[in-house]
Amino acid sequence: MTVPSGLAPHSGTPEYAVIGVGVQNYTCQAGVWTSVGAVASLYDASCFADNTSLFNNLPQLVYNFVFAGGEGSKGGKSCSFKANDQDVSMEPTLQHFFVPAPSGTGLAPRFNLDDSSKYGIMSKTASITSPDNAGDVAWLQLSPSQGNLASAIYRIHTYKGQPPTTPCTTPSSKVLSVNYAAQYIFFA
Repeated sequence: MTVPSGLAPHSGTPEYAVIGVGVQNYTCQAGVWTSVGAVASLYDASCFADNTSLFNNLPQLVYNFVFAGGEGSKGGKSCSFKANDQDVSMEPTLQHFFVPAPSGTGLAPRFNLDDSSKYGIMSKTASITSPDNAGDVAWLQLSPSQGNLASAIYRIHTYKGQPPTTPCTTPSSKVLSVNYAAQYIFFA
């Protein structure tokens, strides 16, 4: 995995390589959209990690399939579709959502491994603007606050997820959910 400038490289070997698909949530605070977390299912894409070109494009391919009505099957808990003349099939392995931060201030991302007691409540170590597109959510480096799931998680190759750039007037009790997809790399 090549880590972009602004995120520190990890010396270990990735344990999970997944594609997250879900929503980034925002509320209107003083005329500005403010993040209030995210919810996503993370699909095992480890078998594609050696094909860097395909793997780095999977977030956009999966996004287009799930949210733009692409050709394929979304039945059950798996996701399968065709990409670059290859059949792609992925199973969800992790769930991602936000919980109160262990520090007692704000929210923190939590990742749960399906059918396991492994989980991680993480904190942001570093963040960079997506180098691909201003409409894509930031690339992140996360470190553990609680749990036994990972020593580091990187969210990179994001696709979509940013709120509108225009000032908001929606009451703060209303949540704006913006679809997104991203590559997540978990280190043991």
